[in-house]
Amino acid sequence: MPEDDTNYIWDNWSKLFKLPEGTRDLVKSWVLKTANKSFKDWKSDLNLDYVHKGRSPFEKYGMITEEDWNAFVKKKSTDEAKLLSKQRSELAKKNVHPHTMGSSGYAASIPKWEKELEDAIIAGKQIPYANLDDRSKNWMLGRRSTSSSCAELSFNKPETVEVVKKLAQFHVQATQGSFVPDRENDVLTKALGTKEHPGRTRGFGSKVPWKKGFPQDAHRYKSRRNAEQRRWEEYKAAFEEMYEEKKRKE
Repeated sequence: MPEDDTNYIWDNWSKLFKLPEGTRDLVKSWVLKTANKSFKDWKSDLNLDYVHKGRSPFEKYGMITEEDWNAFVKKKSTDEAKLLSKQRSELAKKNVHPHTMGSSGYAASIPKWEKELEDAIIAGKQIPYANLDDRSKNWMLGRRSTSSSCAELSFNKPETVEVVKKLAQFHVQATQGSFVPDRENDVLTKALGTKEHPGRTRGFGSKVPWKKGFPQDAHRYKSRRNAEQRRWEEYKAAFEEMYEEKKRKE
């Protein structure tokens, strides 16, 4: 993202919030990192939805000038750009359970799901997963077919259907006491069969740390040892993210 844009974003954002003393650099880094990712996601959406399909963006995005759009199309039409797009597409195919939330993610989707579920219950519809823990429920709803409703779920991939069945099975075991969830080693992790990535929480978002994703276990973070372990996990997650980004660019 151009420096002028990052300065504009930070100058305007910082006017809206009063920051605790000593947190300015940390908060600025997070804000600009988030803004940069959002900008990249937006450009990716433009490329897929408009450049690849030969559509014009001007009706929806009036702030784009014709000159900027022509330059963007030219840049995305090079052999190098097409190869990179293909590589990213192949990488995305390795995601066994892709979400269907779009760029808004969990933050914007969860309130909508809660309202949809409330309306379905008021209408007298049966919600078989109503008692499922929030993390598992969010993960599942984030991967439902966009044509389905919260009351009548369907999924695009059979692999996801199998995980949903396991969620129900392990939820019953947790209720009966034959399986005891332990922070990240919970119903969702058990159903997926893969470890939780340090520094982020599936079912809540890539920017939600374990301390917020598992609030019932917040007491674990009070000791110095656990704080140091969490810091190490966050550093490790950041390094792995940087390494994966470097590999995608190669």
